[in-house]
Amino acid sequence: DKHEYQRPYVWSLNEQQDFIDSLYNEIDCGVIVLRERSFEHIANEVTKNKGKIDYPIGFFDVVDGKQRLMTLKAFVNDQFPDSNGNYYSDFSIVAKRRFGQINCIKTVTLPPESTDEDVLNMFLQVNYTGVAMSKDYKYNIVALKNSLK
Repeated sequence: DKHEYQRPYVWSLNEQQDFIDSLYNEIDCGVIVLRERSFEHIANEVTKNKGKIDYPIGFFDVVDGKQRLMTLKAFVNDQFPDSNGNYYSDFSIVAKRRFGQINCIKTVTLPPESTDEDVLNMFLQVNYTGVAMSKDYKYNIVALKNSLK
């Protein structure tokens, strides 16, 4: 399905590289939430749209984690280098295997019988629960990080 609640891809190169650095350092990178889809659902979508579907369809929808997954895919496809200037294709076979075994992203899968309301509730819980970091606070932390260089 088209997920209009998800923002388009917005990460800058610096944010992409920071994410890859987080993976290298095995820092907790949050939860990716998926919604499992049944074969019947997919068949119904194809039939309903007479085979003309202008969005990806599969057995899982990404409820939350689109930026991280797209960044990971782009990095593995050599669309940008890491913060050290290395592309994924520069890695040795051992380094690629090690990168593939990094386990700092958790996944949660909603079952096929989940309703659209269940999905939106989960999206809101993951994205808007707790106290958000203010832009000023983030700016101070980035400034502190830059002062260490």
